[in-house]
Amino acid sequence: MNVCIKSLPAGAPCTAIAKLAGERFKALSAKEKEVYEAKYKEKRAAYEEELKAWKASKPAEADDKEDEDDEDDEEDEEEEKPAPKKKARKAGA
Repeated sequence: MNVCIKSLPAGAPCTAIAKLAGERFKALSAKEKEVYEAKYKEKRAAYEEELKAWKASKPAEADDKEDEDDEDDEEDEEEEKPAPKKKARKAGA
């Protein structure tokens, strides 16, 4: 992977690096991809466990209040500003 990054000019945008890395990953065979997919599954499982533990440690009441606040904010944003009315132009102006 370092070879592909070093082949880019200095100061190349991160999007160019990501594009090149994606192209190289697509070029790998299924057998070569298995290594990376196994690492992904392993890390994803660890993440899910940590997320469950974190959610379990949060008080249930705080979750409900935050959800209600988010819904109210969305409704307020929609109601705040009606579209401005356009003024009619006079002919010949």
